Amino acid sequence: MKKNYILAICSLISINMSAQLTLTKANNAPIVGYMKANTSYDSTVAIPKTIGTNKNWNFTSLAILSGTSSSTYVNSSTTPSVGLFPAANIAQDDGSGYYEYFNSQTSTLDDLGSADVTNGTSTIFSNPAKWMVWPFGYGTSSNDAFAATASFDPTTTVNYTGNMVVTGTGAGTVILPNGNKYTNCLQITRTYTIVGTGAFTGTFTLRDYEYWASTYRSPLINVSYQTTKDINGTTKDFNITVNSLADVGLEEQEILLHNVKVFPNPAKDIINVELEENVIADKIELYDIKGKLVLAQELNNKINISDLDPGIYLLNVRSNDAYFRKRISVIK
Repeated sequence: MKKNYILAICSLISINMSAQLTLTKANNAPIVGYMKANTSYDSTVAIPKTIGTNKNWNFTSLAILSGTSSSTYVNSSTTPSVGLFPAANIAQDDGSGYYEYFNSQTSTLDDLGSADVTNGTSTIFSNPAKWMVWPFGYGTSSNDAFAATASFDPTTTVNYTGNMVVTGTGAGTVILPNGNKYTNCLQITRTYTIVGTGAFTGTFTLRDYEYWASTYRSPLINVSYQTTKDINGTTKDFNITVNSLADVGLEEQEILLHNVKVFPNPAKDIINVELEENVIADKIELYDIKGKLVLAQELNNKINISDLDPGIYLLNVRSNDAYFRKRISVIK
């Protein structure tokens, strides 16, 4: 009897562990064409960041601090500063001339540095920072040293050395500010210390709490705490960014539509939605990055977007109580 009881407990633990989210390169690494939109938030109350399993992280008390910024991942070979980063195979383009370069490999995502072509500045890692390892889940940990040189002009440089520790510290449910609920989420705690020498000398310590869902290639929410120590003393700050496209306030549903094709993307006139077996969608909705419903239609697999402003939108397709979501870029 005792043996059976122990086996039952072990079985429950196994089921619980198997249900926890594991991030993979295939599902969660940035890819060319992936669009990211973040909104800054503030809080006057304690921010939920407890670690462990079966947690409930509720962020509905957050208040919007500033507007939404967006960026797109592009092929690094199409960017003006690719020559500084020969190992890069993907770059994050914020649309203003600033690019962050990465080497996306089978088992790691390495940060190689950044370049701002508008200001003529750059940061180049002589020892890349291992931003993520794949697969990554609750209990996974990575410890990596890195080094870089930042150039502000031909005579002003700062050398950096540092260390980054990334750990899967929690599993549970995330409720975003608009009330959108995501189950089976992973909490990642990222701690990195950077020591700068040269034109600017100081020590920077950052601790980030990232909350991931299986459906996005960037965190649902990121809470970051920073401490700076230099000749002026010690200063502390924090900031919160929320994935705007994940926070549009849609009800979470358990049934997903599969093998859905949406084209073209980017688009400027018509978006076509193709479902399995030529099924007609019950409803197609389009939301802007602030969560506002801008278009909705029923029993039609085409949606006219010619009157929309350029930008990033979230397409939501519903059919037989199942749904499909995809980020859409509208151009002119």
